[in-house]
Amino acid sequence: MGILSFFGKKGISPLIATVLIIGFTIALAAIIITWGVGFVTQQTVQTGEQTQATLDLVQNAGVKIKGVIYNDNDPQSEPDNFTFTIENTGSIELDGFLIRAYDDNGDVHVVQVDLGSSKLGPFGVKTFSLRLNNTATPTEYQYDLANVPDGDLIPEFRGALAQFMKVNWKAT
Repeated sequence: MGILSFFGKKGISPLIATVLIIGFTIALAAIIITWGVGFVTQQTVQTGEQTQATLDLVQNAGVKIKGVIYNDNDPQSEPDNFTFTIENTGSIELDGFLIRAYDDNGDVHVVQVDLGSSKLGPFGVKTFSLRLNNTATPTEYQYDLANVPDGDLIPEFRGALAQFMKVNWKAT
């Protein structure tokens, strides 16, 4: 039996080949559709949960600054302090906050406060005495903060800073 007799054999009929190709195509489409439905459902559920959490935060969280007092100490001996009185106006615990102040030189003074286990509960009020660190100054407290009249506070709820709830403040 040589090579010529092999080419002389007949293959499967065109009808059977067409049926097989259609069958494979349908099976492949079913597998892809099954995977796609599961994937889309999972993404929809995750997006819905994230949207609900954000909506809950927007509706049920909030802060209000009741007062900011600048304590002008001698810059040569002690760093300057600010006393912030903050009210949680929502029903979600305040985990912490970021205070930013902008001085006349364009420098940014920042302190991030993590309240840890002593979170500010719903509708609670607390007073904090804080030293603001100048992000542009490598050595702490070599400046006077008398020219820092105002800034903003960004609350932290559920471990994430809520930029959209930023509150401006002015020192007295």
